[in-house]
Amino acid sequence: MCALSSYGSLVLKSKKSSVTEMEGLRYTRQVIDESLRLYPPGWVLSRRTIEPDALGGYPVAAGTNVLLPLYLLHRHPHFWKNPDAFDPERFAPEQESERPRFAYMPFAAGPRHCIGETFALYEMLVHLYKVARRYRLRYIPDKPLELEAQINLRTRHPLHMRLEAR
Repeated sequence: MCALSSYGSLVLKSKKSSVTEMEGLRYTRQVIDESLRLYPPGWVLSRRTIEPDALGGYPVAAGTNVLLPLYLLHRHPHFWKNPDAFDPERFAPEQESERPRFAYMPFAAGPRHCIGETFALYEMLVHLYKVARRYRLRYIPDKPLELEAQINLRTRHPLHMRLEAR
């Protein structure tokens, strides 16, 4: 059971959260995609070349480790207008054709694409939907907001939030 919200997304009326219902939350998905664009947990991909190739016109020898910094790719001004701004509308269906296919890939791409993408997106949709419809999260700054690029991208200090009932 679903109804349409003012954002054109579905609002669930049942307490169950099926994959089909979650996929109908289009604007919620746009918020998640924009969050993953700005702060991809896997902030860099690494691959090793199998045979000699060229990358951007530069020769790359076989056995070379190639790093693809998704954090920079997802903020590159060639692919994104106002790249540091949070704008979920950039993931609206009518804007999909405005950027190259591989300008956004928080779960990688190709044969080494993350097999957990569908589950991860479903889990994010469920959590965001269940929390955001009942509460507003307010950030309580107690330390500078700094990012730390380790295996995953994360904040250096915990993010303290206040839950406010809607």
